[in-house]
Formats: sequence, structure tokens, C-alpha cells
Amino acid sequence: MKIAFTVCSNNYLSQAKVLGDSLTTNNPDYKFIIGLCDKRNDAVDYSPFDTFEIIEVENIGVENFDWMIYNYNIIELNTAVKPSFFLHFINTYPEAETIIYFDPDIKIFDKLTSIENDLKGHSAILTPHILTPLDIDDKIPGENVFLNYGIYNLGFFAIRPCDESIKLLKWWQNKLKTKCFDRACDGFFVDQLPMNYAPLFFENVQISSNLGYNVAYWNFHEREISFQQGKYYINKDIPLTFFHFSSFKPNMPLEISKHQNRYQLTEGSDLYILYKEYFEALIEYKYLELITVPCHYVVLRNQYLETRQKEWEKKRRAERYTVKNFFYFPIWAIKKIISNL
Repeated sequence: MKIAFTVCSNNYLSQAKVLGDSLTTNNPDYKFIIGLCDKRNDAVDYSPFDTFEIIEVENIGVENFDWMIYNYNIIELNTAVKPSFFLHFINTYPEAETIIYFDPDIKIFDKLTSIENDLKGHSAILTPHILTPLDIDDKIPGENVFLNYGIYNLGFFAIRPCDESIKLLKWWQNKLKTKCFDRACDGFFVDQLPMNYAPLFFENVQISSNLGYNVAYWNFHEREISFQQGKYYINKDIPLTFFHFSSFKPNMPLEISKHQNRYQLTEGSDLYILYKEYFEALIEYKYLELITVPCHYVVLRNQYLETRQKEWEKKRRAERYTVKNFFYFPIWAIKKIISNL
């Protein structure tokens, strides 16, 4: 059995639909699962997802989940539960030979056979953001960015269920229970930074050098997209396995990402067409409607933070009143004493 899954809230279901369709079209032998880091919402039509399985995060027993809800933002929460989903699938489907996580904003373009073959001799597979140096200039991203946000991009992570991968997942899960913050200045960047240590701490973790994996704006300098004979290729002869449309916003279709200024889309180019096709698919799958659906856990957290803010303000007002009386009462008392002399 082969499993591929993603994790997202309701507002990213259009991306998950593109991912799921592209996966099963190219790999019909895979079971695709959406880990819903949210609750089902009456405003969402789930019928287009009938061919996939949707599992709500509250049903998989995430350790420390109640704390996470109130302390993590939506990105931190979605990334913190990834290892828990892996472990849930290992326990639920003991016959699974391959389990692969993809970010919802990924599209599959080819069979995943090469990943499966690599996993036969490895416990897990990671993909570095870049495999060759970037120019030294003032443009972004530069190599320093990946030192702050992670050598590997965890938009993709594949494992072969075995003792070593389970040890890795439990270690990762333990890290993310309380330290999955988006605070690079403090040495935290959601789920990615702990994985810098994975090839050192655990056996048989492969650092993949396949240029067809996890292609995105951060590695365009080493991977040229071309369309030949009905397929996309990297550097003319390497099949594009999957492309990561990280930070792409359909309301700004000509902007690859707000996090980069190295590249621009040239109308008519193969890269432009790739993005255009993705844009059209998202719109078809009701991106503009779904993106406005609030996440249940974000609403809960906002209510919690609003209550905390009101309590803090009330406490501060009480403290100011107490301090004011403390300083003025002695003066009043002295005046009263003097007047009675």
C-alpha cells in the first residue's frame, strides 16, 4: 500500500484538490488523504473530494493539541501536526510500504517510482532547498535565508515505515509539541529547523539530489523548466516529478512569490504556462470562495487572545488605580491631621 497526504485548513482545499488530482492521475495506485487541520464547515462543499479521504485533526490524538490551538498561529499549527499524521497512518495502515507528505500547494507531474525505489534502501528522504551555490548579490533569496529557515524544504517528506523512521517521527513530533514557532530570530522556524539534524541523528536518511523533486522559486537558478513532447522537464532531460508553488497567490498571478525578487514570469515561456495552468485550476476549484473560509482553530485562538487582552487591560487599570491611591492617600492623611491641630 502507498499513501500520500497533505495537511491544510478549509481555506487551502482548492490547492489540496489540485494536488490530489495530479497525484492520482499520475499514480493511481496511491491512496490520497487530506489531513484537515480544521473542522468541517457548512460553507464548504466537500463533494469534489469524494474520491479522497478527509481526516479531521482532532480525530488522530495529537499530543498537546489543546495547548497548540491557543499558542500557534494557523501556519504553525498546520506544520506542527505533520509527524502526528505520519504516525497515525503507520498505526492505521500497517501494510503501508510508502508514506509521503506533500504541501497542499504542490502539483505532481510524473510517477513517484524513483521516490519508492530510493526508499527501499532508506528510512526517509529529504530535499534540500538548493543543491548548487547562489550568486553573491543583494537579491532574495540568498544562501543565508536557508540557514535561518532550514537547509531542507519540508513541503515534501517521504518515509518507509520502519523502526528508524518511527524514531525520527517521534523525535520530530516531540520537538513540535511546544517549539513549532515562526520565530527565526529565536532559532525556530515551524517544522523545518529540527530536520537539519535528521541526517546526523538517524540512520539511512537520504538527502536527495534529484533535480525533478520539489522544484520552486528558491532553486530556479539551477533548474530550467521546459515543455517537450507533452511533458515538463528540468534542464531539458530530467522529468519534472513535482513542482512546489510556494507562496503563489492567484490574485497576483504574475508574481511568483513575495519572498523573492530574482525571477519574473515572461509571458509565453514554459514557466509562465506552468503557473498559468495552476492558476486556472485553482480558480476552477473555487479558490476565491474557499480562501475566505475561517479556520475553526484560528477563531478559537482569536477569541482566547481577545479575552486575555481584556483581562490584561482590566488588571492594568486596577494596578494603576491602586498605585495612584498609594501615593495620594498619605498626603490626604497628613492634611487632615494638620487641619485638626
